[in-house]
Amino acid sequence: MGWRFWLGFAPLLLIIALLAVANRAPVLLSFNPLPFDVEAPLILLLLGAAFLGYLAGALSLYLAQAARRRRDKAVAREAQALRREVAQLRTHLPASAALPAPE
Repeated sequence: MGWRFWLGFAPLLLIIALLAVANRAPVLLSFNPLPFDVEAPLILLLLGAAFLGYLAGALSLYLAQAARRRRDKAVAREAQALRREVAQLRTHLPASAALPAPE
């Protein structure tokens, strides 16, 4: 990892560490109308929410790119089939029928 990575990542780590120290007090998270209540430090809830947001974004990106990945696989299969066909045609081409080299 280069210095540019750490130039951007180190301040982020510092901000998260400062938030963790400042938000140690437990808070009550209630899932109303469900009978679940969770008491946890605020920083854990904030990091959990950020992680869930990351997962939601990654899933939406994965689903959005599904059509492109499917198209790319079809193009790769077609290119491989054409390469095999060209190789097969080259083996059946007589040496006298070969095209002259371009000038």
